[in-house]
Amino acid sequence: MLRRRKSLLSLAALLVGGLVLSAMMLRGKPGAGTTPEIRFNLGENIHETAKASGAPRFQKSETAGLVDYSIAPVPDDVRAHYTRAGYEIVWSPIFAFTMYADRGQGADLRVQTVHLQLDNKIKPH
Repeated sequence: MLRRRKSLLSLAALLVGGLVLSAMMLRGKPGAGTTPEIRFNLGENIHETAKASGAPRFQKSETAGLVDYSIAPVPDDVRAHYTRAGYEIVWSPIFAFTMYADRGQGADLRVQTVHLQLDNKIKPH
């Protein structure tokens, strides 16, 4: 009897986990009635990442070969979403977002560094 109860509890936990994961994935899909996101990935071309990011507006600058795209302040409803095979991280609320690429490291301008400043509106649990 105890073995059956453990099995049922394990199955229930698995189902609830699957539902939560599905809801999280649907929430991040464009057009799914979700909040706007800044999507980024390290190692991709900075210009393409900025175009595809979903950010409402970026400021671009280049100084001595260092290219950066930044947005500050970030609207309260916009989240930062890092995606890479095996990883998915969402930050919210954020105050500022900046990504950097260095021409000295390669002409393909891959995103090397991202700085996120979290907003002081974070509420502890």
